[in-house]
Amino acid sequence: DFASGEELRTEVSAKFTEQRLADDLGAAGLKLDQLWTDSEERFALSLSSPAV
Repeated sequence: DFASGEELRTEVSAKFTEQRLADDLGAAGLKLDQLWTDSEERFALSLSSPAV
């Protein structure tokens, strides 16, 4: 239950380029395998794996 006026965060939005994502993943020892976006490139889903 929520109290009257209590806030609930439902989304965290982050803006980044494909290159920035690949760089961030690389820094964590991962590689970007695939990036899917909607037709307007407003939402994305990425697949990554360990960089070997």
